[in-house]
Amino acid sequence: MKRSDSDARVWCFVGDMAAETGIFHEAVKYAEGHGLPIQFVIEDNGLSAHSPTAACWGRGDGNCVESYRYELPWPHVNTGKWVNF
Repeated sequence: MKRSDSDARVWCFVGDMAAETGIFHEAVKYAEGHGLPIQFVIEDNGLSAHSPTAACWGRGDGNCVESYRYELPWPHVNTGKWVNF
């Protein structure tokens, strides 16, 4: 898309757990460094495995990573609560 001067953009949605992986950080760094037409969107439910999402991501400078917060209508896995469907 970049080489063809297209106005198209890739939107990549990932969970806040992605903040824990080095490969995701490398992908963001590569995309920003090469000016690729991609926007990474972090779906933040505040339940990242080892640390609060804000501690991993901060607020950033708004380049190609954005985030939004949402609340789950059901319990997160491993909380000891059960949902019957």
